[in-house]
This record gives sequence, C-alpha cells and structure tokens, in this order.
Amino acid sequence: MVKTDLKGDTLTLTSTGFGLTKVNVMAVYAGLDPVNATFAVMSRDDSRDVDLYPNPVASRLNIRMGQGDRGRALVKIMNSAGRECLRWYVTLDPFVPVELNVGRLTAGNYIVTVDTGQRTVSGKILKL
Repeated sequence: MVKTDLKGDTLTLTSTGFGLTKVNVMAVYAGLDPVNATFAVMSRDDSRDVDLYPNPVASRLNIRMGQGDRGRALVKIMNSAGRECLRWYVTLDPFVPVELNVGRLTAGNYIVTVDTGQRTVSGKILKL
C-alpha cells in the first residue's frame, strides 16, 4: 500500500507497509485521450535478512531478499534434525520473489538457508 501526495507537478509515493504494490498513474489532457503508466513499488523491512512467506506454508514458499542480494544462490531446506530435505539453485531479484514448491515436505518445522556466495542467511518456516 502507498500513500500519495501531489504538490505542483511532483507526485510523492510513501510506503505504508511492506510488500509489492502496483501503482497506476493516469494523465488526462483537455481534449486528448488519457495516458496510463503502471509500475511496481517494492518496500521491505531491511532489518530482516530474508522474507519467507506465506508462513505457515502449504505448498508454495516465496523467498525475497534485499537490494544487495542479486544473482545465483543456493537454497536448502533442513528438517528439525538438521537433515537436508530439499535444495535448489535459484536466481535472486529483489523485485521478483523466488517461488519454491515445498508441497512434498511433511508437516513440521524447517530451516531455510539461502547462500548467495557472499553471505548465508537462514529463517524458519512451518510446513502445514
């Protein structure tokens, strides 16, 4: 969600929460057809290393990291005993979450580890 403020010819968009929001801007000139432009605004909590959602998860897990984390990464999911259950090589992009199919996992708690080659971050998920 974004808050808008128009002062003169400047439109200011202020994030009111975290996530991806699509914004449509329409310009209307007297006697002419309107012109539309749509773009995405991403706002995330950079105090968190990785966003894992939805959590709890049933089948599709989304992973998003910050601006500095782009490119190839290794994602591993380990069970509570520390055994690796799933792994993927993915491409990180701060504007496009990585979507992983975790439907094969049994219900329980898991640790998701993302290794970018520059750093390794982890988070916990609950599989339904």
